[in-house]
Amino acid sequence: MAPIFGFFGKVDTKVWYSLILLLLLVTHICVGAHVFKILETGEKAQNITELNVYNRDFLTHYLTVEGSLRPDNKTYDRLTYDQLHVVMKDLYYMRCFKTDNIETDANMWNFWTSFDFVSTIVSTIGYGGMAPRTETGKLFVIIYTIPGMLLMMSYLNIFSTCILIVLRQVSFQIIKTIRKLSNLKRMPDVVEQMIVLWVSLLFLCSYLLVMATLMHLQNKENDSFPQSLYFYVITMTTVGFGDITLIDHSYLALIRVLFVFCVGLVLVSLVFNAIRELAAAYQRRLVEVSQRIAMKTLAVAKQHRLKHSNAIDSGEEKLMGVD
Repeated sequence: MAPIFGFFGKVDTKVWYSLILLLLLVTHICVGAHVFKILETGEKAQNITELNVYNRDFLTHYLTVEGSLRPDNKTYDRLTYDQLHVVMKDLYYMRCFKTDNIETDANMWNFWTSFDFVSTIVSTIGYGGMAPRTETGKLFVIIYTIPGMLLMMSYLNIFSTCILIVLRQVSFQIIKTIRKLSNLKRMPDVVEQMIVLWVSLLFLCSYLLVMATLMHLQNKENDSFPQSLYFYVITMTTVGFGDITLIDHSYLALIRVLFVFCVGLVLVSLVFNAIRELAAAYQRRLVEVSQRIAMKTLAVAKQHRLKHSNAIDSGEEKLMGVD
């Protein structure tokens, strides 16, 4: 790559491309978060939010032991099953808050919750814990999604290139060590690809365990280690059930989206790519073996025909000698 002119001429154009792409992605996410905040906290969305606050308070304070007192010193009325079913159905349909963050006001539409929602769009995770309720918000999702996904895929491509370099170096050193210990000049392609796959799996599993441990240590009371590991596996595979989500009301949300999740997504894609390369190596190996078997079969058949032809010729010569 040719360097860019001027004072920054020593910086490679690939670095500039990466920085510009990162800036575009961050700008796209921040603009989208701000737009969703405006659209979903409008008049229609505000009515929905108030209804959700009512439903939230209803679920957290109303459904207590029968006969207990409300804040106004009046007893709670009995709730029929049909009434509860209607409330739960409306609450599920309106779901403008995180299911694991029901008791706080942090689940309403603000910049960081909108940022969290936008990140699930561009990364294709799609938790489903939050969704636009206004017609304008839904229309904006349609327009916003494709450019965001294209920017994210380009950004992940840069991430994958960097991680792939490290992964290949580790795999190369392992292969080199095995060759040296085994006195082999070259290892079979299938074995090399198998080593690459195991290294990729080791990187992915280590990353998942580290992130799950950090999540567990940050909130031991609510996030057990199996639950934290479950969350990261569901997230990195872009399944995104939405039963567990994270909301950081600070710049940590930006770090989580641009680095933590991206590294995990890249590692998952590299594992699948290693599996594909291993399958291709097995296919090439099968083709080589098939070709060798075919060549040996043809050689044996040729020898058999030659022997049969020689036997016929010798028999004819004997008959001619008798005559």
